[in-house]
Amino acid sequence: DEDFYILCDLLMTNNVNVVKEFGAKLLKAATEYNLPGTSKRSRNSPGRETSKKGKFDATSDEAIEHLLRDFPPTPESDYITRQHFNQSIIDQLKRIHQSFKSPSHILVHGISGSGKTIAVCQSIRHVMMHDNCFQPYGCYWIKIGDVSDQDLLSTLKSLATKLGVKNTEFIHNLREINAKIATFLIGGYGLSNILFVFDNVCNKEHYQHLNFAKKSISTSRHNCITLKNSHVQIPAV
Repeated sequence: DEDFYILCDLLMTNNVNVVKEFGAKLLKAATEYNLPGTSKRSRNSPGRETSKKGKFDATSDEAIEHLLRDFPPTPESDYITRQHFNQSIIDQLKRIHQSFKSPSHILVHGISGSGKTIAVCQSIRHVMMHDNCFQPYGCYWIKIGDVSDQDLLSTLKSLATKLGVKNTEFIHNLREINAKIATFLIGGYGLSNILFVFDNVCNKEHYQHLNFAKKSISTSRHNCITLKNSHVQIPAV
């Protein structure tokens, strides 16, 4: 199952439009007709939306989850009830989705345990389901944490592989991997519209190595990071 979705992702992020369209059609057809190896759910099983004509619905839970790459699970028991907090994130996500000229970024900051990660997960799922944001390229969740430069390099090289970036084995520092991913995203039609989620950024110096993302939302315990005008800060209060 995973290999099939990886193949579709690689096709849909190809620079050639014909290949990109083929990948999208392959995923749609395989899911619609429940081909072997593409889904364990039956065609009309719970969580799977179909139209009256039986066609695959791009806003179904299954379709949305496919676009939320490496997202952590958010059990209903952990749902955030602070509507104002979530709505602030949702409003900013809609804003950066519609931004095409300049980089747009969100920083959600607050003490540990304040619900930043869960709120971001919920908000992204909401705007993708109800507002068709960040489709068809989706989102990538990258867990950062309190890591060394070498560990961050390994994390970004892993991300690059998922994106389809070639020859990352020859990269040995953060500056190079940042530039490599940035060049790849600029060269791919529409790829700059991917939303990157950088969760729990502990070292403020690491932000400079994440600017390959033209659209991003980060969580951190710190709000004293020097940010450009393209950033919006949302406190988890």
